Amino acid sequence: MKPIELTNDGNIKFQHLETIPSNLKKFGNSAELKVFYQFIYENNLQEEASELLKKIHTKRLLNRRKMKEPLSARNKKKAAEKLAAEKKKAELAAQS
Repeated sequence: MKPIELTNDGNIKFQHLETIPSNLKKFGNSAELKVFYQFIYENNLQEEASELLKKIHTKRLLNRRKMKEPLSARNKKKAAEKLAAEKKKAELAAQS
């Protein structure tokens, strides 16, 4: 059985070959990635693969930008909650 096959109904079936390397250099040289590139080339899917990679790249950039904004907002919210809790404790201590 090939690592990547097209089924009769047009679906793509993947067979897992090995664990995915955590190191980026090793990932680029992994057997699975080479087989994937070969599959794209053999089935003349270069344009489709390029479009998908561009969409993934754009989506990841947008997500990265979105993640930066809420982080600072979350920090401000936590700081405001902490300040409110400290004020409440000070008020309770003053009442006692």
